[in-house]
Amino acid sequence: MALPKSKTLTNARFRKICILSDADGGPSLGAFNSGIELVQTKYSGTYCVCKKFKADDVARGYAAREIDILRRLSGPDNINAFVDYYLKPATREAAVFSRFCDCGNLWYLIKRYKHDNRSFPESFVWHVFISLVNAIAHMHHGGGGNTNWNWVIHRDLWPANVFLGKLDPDVYPRVVLGDFGSSITRDETRNRHQIELRNQDNFAPLPHDQFHVDGRNDVFQIGLIIVAMCKLTQHPKEHDSTFTKSPAGSTYSLRLNELLSMCLTVNMLNRINTMSLKRLLDRERRRVTQDNNRRLYLKLGYVDVRGLFDWRNLVFLE
Repeated sequence: MALPKSKTLTNARFRKICILSDADGGPSLGAFNSGIELVQTKYSGTYCVCKKFKADDVARGYAAREIDILRRLSGPDNINAFVDYYLKPATREAAVFSRFCDCGNLWYLIKRYKHDNRSFPESFVWHVFISLVNAIAHMHHGGGGNTNWNWVIHRDLWPANVFLGKLDPDVYPRVVLGDFGSSITRDETRNRHQIELRNQDNFAPLPHDQFHVDGRNDVFQIGLIIVAMCKLTQHPKEHDSTFTKSPAGSTYSLRLNELLSMCLTVNMLNRINTMSLKRLLDRERRRVTQDNNRRLYLKLGYVDVRGLFDWRNLVFLE
C-alpha cells in the first residue's frame, strides 16, 4: 500500500491527556500496540485516541496496513473515524489517531450488567446487531455499488473492539467498530498466511473456518457478540448447544433468535451472508422505528452507559 508521507507536525497537533493502556498492562484495548493514549487537539479541543504501534509491527508492515485500512474505511458512522497518523520506518515508530468514543466499549458494559444482574433491553440488542452488520457491510462491499472495492474482512470481532460513541440524551450510544490489526483485504488473500491473526479464542471463528477468508466468519463473530450480550457471558461458545434454536434465550423474541441462529450456522456454506443479513435487519429496523420517534428506544428500555468509562480517573467503572 502507498500511504501519503507522514505529516511532520502530527504530534504538535495534539496534547496528551492520559494513558489509557500501556505495553505493561492496563485495560486490554488491542494486541497490535505499545500503548494507547487519550489526546486532545490543541486547536479544536476534540478528544482522540492515539494508538502507538510496537517497533516490530512497524518493521513488519503491520502498522502501515492497519493505518491504511482505517483511512480507507473511515466515513460511515459505525466505523471508527480516522483522524491522523505518523509513520517513521527508519526509527520504527508509528501511531494512528482516531475519534474517541466516550462511553467505553461493549466488553465493559457486558461485565457491568452481569455484575449488576441486569439484562439488556431487546431494543438495545437490536441496535448493536444492526450497527455491527452495517459496519461489516461497508467493509465487505463498500458503498455505491463499487465492483472494484478492495474488501476488508475484520477477523477479530469481539466486544472489546466494539466502542460506544457519544451519547445523545434521546437515543442509544452510537456503536462503532474498531481495531483492524487482524483484518485482511481482497488484495492480500494470496499472502493471507503472512497476516498474523490475533483474535480472542472465545469469539474466534470455528476451527475449520479460521483459515478461510470469507465474510461469513465476521457474521459468525457478530453472532457470538450478540449471544454474549443476551446471556451476559464472556464465553459465548459455551452456549453452542442453543445456537440452532434459541441462542439469545427465551427472554428475547423469536425473531431475534431466528436471525441469530442464521449467523451461527456451523457450516459456513449454509450461513447467511452479510448483505442478506443486512436486508433482513434493515426490515427489522424500520419496524422498530416505524413511528419515526427518536425517543422510542428509551420507551423500549434504558441502557445505563453514563459513567461507564471515566477517563479523568483512569478507571473503568464496573
